[in-house]
Amino acid sequence: MAQLEPKWQSLVDLGYRKTSNKYGLVSRLDRPDWAAHLEKELNRPIDADEIYGQWEDYWRRCRSKDTLEFGAELPRNFPSSSGARTGYRCKPGDPEATVLTWKQRAEIAEAKLQRQDWLNWRSEMLCSAKAVEDPYAWLGRIAFWVLMAALAVILAIASIKFGGPKC
Repeated sequence: MAQLEPKWQSLVDLGYRKTSNKYGLVSRLDRPDWAAHLEKELNRPIDADEIYGQWEDYWRRCRSKDTLEFGAELPRNFPSSSGARTGYRCKPGDPEATVLTWKQRAEIAEAKLQRQDWLNWRSEMLCSAKAVEDPYAWLGRIAFWVLMAALAVILAIASIKFGGPKC
């Protein structure tokens, strides 16, 4: 793979990846808490394997507000967003480059708590060795034995009425 010019390499180092060949678009993960924000929107936790790959690509293509358009000027060998694992990278001069706002910190904490609650619930459901007893299971057992007794009575009556087995 040929080396990129310094102009393009600096964009790659900032986390930009190609999101459109046709329009020459490049995007990056534009917020440090993008994964927590996405978990909150999806209302489910995102596993680490999912974060790196499909969800980073999704965020860059659909949610990122930091998208640049270069058109035909964009080199063909610019790295693609598909499956790229870049993580959030700070741009010089970003206000959130060093400090998260209180709102972002609260969103991250809330997403972590929701994830922990979900993981605890899932582990309790999957790993619980205690079987749940059906409160009406005894009724089914009684019904079975009543039917068995009725069948025995019917067979006995049929046997008496028709003379029993001929040996």
